[in-house]
Amino acid sequence: MPVGKVTWFLGDILVHQPDAFGFFKCKIESPKDMHLPILQTHMETKEGLRTVAPLGTWVDVLFSEEMKLAITYGYKITVLEGYISPL
Repeated sequence: MPVGKVTWFLGDILVHQPDAFGFFKCKIESPKDMHLPILQTHMETKEGLRTVAPLGTWVDVLFSEEMKLAITYGYKITVLEGYISPL
């Protein structure tokens, strides 16, 4: 997990720093034909707050290493803003 002096940024940090380490607010698009989605998020339902693994497009906060793994499974992720930490 990020430690030390964290720095806030706006925009896609991966353009300038592909190995950025931290927490990022991202626009996430899952593969449409994915049988077992790997990214989870919280969603408000009639029964209350639930954890779901959705298909489609949504905005959420991801840890950098989780994001990098999701990309290898076909997710399209655009970083909007976040916090980075020196390694």
